[in-house]
Amino acid sequence: TSTEMALGIVFCAPIEEYFFRGILMEPAFRIGEKSKDKFTVWKYSPEKGKPNKEMSYIELGAIVLSSVIFSAFHVNYYNDTRLLLMVFVGGISLSISYFWSKDLTPIILAHFTLNIIFVAQFWMVHGL
Repeated sequence: TSTEMALGIVFCAPIEEYFFRGILMEPAFRIGEKSKDKFTVWKYSPEKGKPNKEMSYIELGAIVLSSVIFSAFHVNYYNDTRLLLMVFVGGISLSISYFWSKDLTPIILAHFTLNIIFVAQFWMVHGL
């Protein structure tokens, strides 16, 4: 039924995040942290005493690759290029957030919230 499908979409967020961010990206992040070839992605002001946030090309590659695979995984749901682009950008955003925090909990909550919004919008347009 459509209700079961909606619940599946909403509650798949933890599994997807564990796989796409945790399993796919974490090994590359561990390798990338040791890499000497890095670039600055965020400059902190010196008076705050925090170091700049740097990223290796390996970590960047993991973010992009994970997001491409994440988008490909959603092709069956969205046969619309614009929606797939939104999924890709969402994957990039979630991946960067995970790179920054190294914590899946806020990423899972964000993905869960986005899925709830998607299902609510779908129900408002198409009904139950």
